[in-house]
Parts: sequence; structure tokens; C-alpha cells
Amino acid sequence: MIDILYEYNEHPDEDIVKLCKQLGAEDFLGKDIAAYFSTSSDVIAKRQTVFKNLSESPSLFESIEKVYDKLKDTLYNFERARIGISNTSNEATLNTVCAMNSYVRFVNESYDELRHYDLYAEGLKDFFDLIRKERDNPDFISFCKNLEEVTVNIKSARSVTLGINLDVNLRPMEAGLVSVNTEAYSSANFIDRLLRGSLNKPRDFECICPLSSMENASTTEDLAIINSRLNNALNSVLKKDLKHLSKSSVEYVTDSAERFTPIKKGLAFYLNAIRFYNRAKSIGLPTFLPQISGRKYALDKLYNFRVAESKGVSETEPNSLQFDENGRIYVLTGANSGGKTVFLESLALAQLLFQFGLPIFCGSAAMFPFERIHVYFASEAEAEKNLYGRFENEARWFSEKIKN
Repeated sequence: MIDILYEYNEHPDEDIVKLCKQLGAEDFLGKDIAAYFSTSSDVIAKRQTVFKNLSESPSLFESIEKVYDKLKDTLYNFERARIGISNTSNEATLNTVCAMNSYVRFVNESYDELRHYDLYAEGLKDFFDLIRKERDNPDFISFCKNLEEVTVNIKSARSVTLGINLDVNLRPMEAGLVSVNTEAYSSANFIDRLLRGSLNKPRDFECICPLSSMENASTTEDLAIINSRLNNALNSVLKKDLKHLSKSSVEYVTDSAERFTPIKKGLAFYLNAIRFYNRAKSIGLPTFLPQISGRKYALDKLYNFRVAESKGVSETEPNSLQFDENGRIYVLTGANSGGKTVFLESLALAQLLFQFGLPIFCGSAAMFPFERIHVYFASEAEAEKNLYGRFENEARWFSEKIKN
């Protein structure tokens, strides 16, 4: 099983979740973005390569968008059908065929969509290899042929022929479905047949005398009975066609489709990311994939995204920062409204983006992942509930984090 994401935390750290909300990362990259936070340099490096591969080619990005839409539709169709021929309804049988056809189209069309690209990122390459191997799989090829026959039989149905046995008094004794036809019957009226000279010699699939119009059924109950019995009969016929696909074939394609379920989440992550960075580039913000370092931590000309988007890049002052052997603790001071919080937001968002495996908004950077990130943002609501001043609140909060 390939993993285009490499890591997804179903239960992310609460501080990371709060930080993503506070900094607007959820708005930029999706509600579950905190689940992508990684402390592994290997995971970060692999994600960076996937992002780089996608961002270098706008046409590849567009193709991945198309593949994602096909995969999303396919998985939705499987969910709707809840694959299994044990369902009794006509609609469920048709939904099953629809879902399987959707999977076949996804595999074939995705292969054609991606085969011309240079997919050097491990995740993208493995994803395409999975599609290619499925397309060339003898079981898949055999399944496609059988499915095509079943689909043609079902889709070509245009009318049904009913047979009704009568007793000596011409009263109906029993009725049944005689055939499912590929041609619609013609309800020619008396004048049409008279002019054609075939009053007593109806053509094939020509009704000589209609029983009644479905719209003019005497009561709603009558129409419901007709629909119910006809649907039951049709369902039996459709299931006979569907039985040409063995149970093992249906299980095979269901299991195969499920292998792509986690990949949908991975593709969505990168598509959201590329859209976000295209938005940043459109306003002139520089982006840089940080070098993953063991000890060095340096950011050159780091921008605050929200300030740059609202005021413009030219009106936004970048900041630089470096942790090295000369200092690994910084005390940030300055006048009120001097930009301290803006700088901290810039730094916190940069660290989040880096640990998502994405670029940051700066000229250059060397960074390493942190196990935890704690950022204190004072709020008026908290201040009203507390008897302490802002500085003491922050000191108490910081003290608790150190203890934990």
C-alpha cells in the first residue's frame, strides 16, 4: 500500500490544532490541517519533493486535479452502491454496475492522464505505478471485458414484453416478463396504421391496443402495484446479467478501489497547498522550501502572510532570525503596536508550514522540526475572566507548559 502523505495523525496535538486555527492555517489549507503536522525530517523531505514536483508543472497540477475528481466520484459511487449483489432493489443493482464502471474509467483515464509526466517524487511515482499495475493486471483486463458485456445488456434495454395468460372467460390468470428488448415499442394510433395499410398487420414492436397510459392509471395504488411488480421482474433479469460477474470479481474490484481511499486524502492535501501558494505568489510573496538541518536554524527576510495579503508585499516589513551556537533563546521586546505579535505569528506559521512539508514565505531558510510548538496569544475574553495582568497570565501559562 502506498502512502502519498507518508503520515496522518488522526488525533493531533491540541496546541497544534489551536495554533492552526489562530493563524488561519485551517482557512488556507483545510479544516484537518493539524493532522498533517510531522516531527519526522524524512516525512517532511518526502512531502517537499512531492510539492516541488507538482508546483514545477502547472499542467501536472491540472492533471492531478482531474485524477482527484475521478477518484472522488469513484469512491462516492462505491459508497452509494454499497457494493453487493444481495440488495433487492433494481436501483441498487444499477448503482453497483455504475460504481464498477466508474472504477474502470478512473484507472484507464488516470493512466492516460499521467503517463507523459516526469513523476520523480516518490509518492507521485508510486501512485502512478499503482494505477499502471492495476491497468495491466490480467484480472482487471478480464473484469473489464465481462463488465462491458453486462453494461451493454443493461444500457441497451429500451422496452419489455409482458405475457398474460387468460382463462376461458378472457380473465387474466397470470402475467410475466417475456423479454427485455433493445428496441422501444411504437404506440401507433389507428390513423397511422390505416394510412400505412397495416391495420391488421402490426409491425414488430408496435402496440395494437394500449392497456392504459402510466400517467392515467386509475389510482395511485394501481400505479404503485404496476411499478413494484415490473421492478421486481426487471431486477431478476438484471441480476442474471450481473451474475456474469463472479462474486470474486466484485470483491476484487471493491478491494482494489478501497486501496485508493487514503490516496484521496493525500491528493487533496497537495491540491489545497498548491492553490494556497499560487494565491501567495499572485500577490508577490516569495516562497522557499527550507533546507532541513540538524542544528542550524536561520530565516532570512520572513514575511507575515496575512499582513502582506491585506497591505501588499511592498508595505510589509520582513524579519530575519537565526539560532546558533551564540544563542538559542530570544527575548523579543519593543513598543506597543511595534510588530512583536506579527513577527511571532510569522515565525509560528513558518514552523507549521515547514513541518507540513511545505514552503515558507521568506528569501531562504534552514530549519529543523520541533516536537512541540507553544504560542501564547492573549485574548480580551481570557483577560475578563482572570484577575491577573497580561504579563502574569502569560508567565503562568508558560510555567504550565514547562512543567508538562
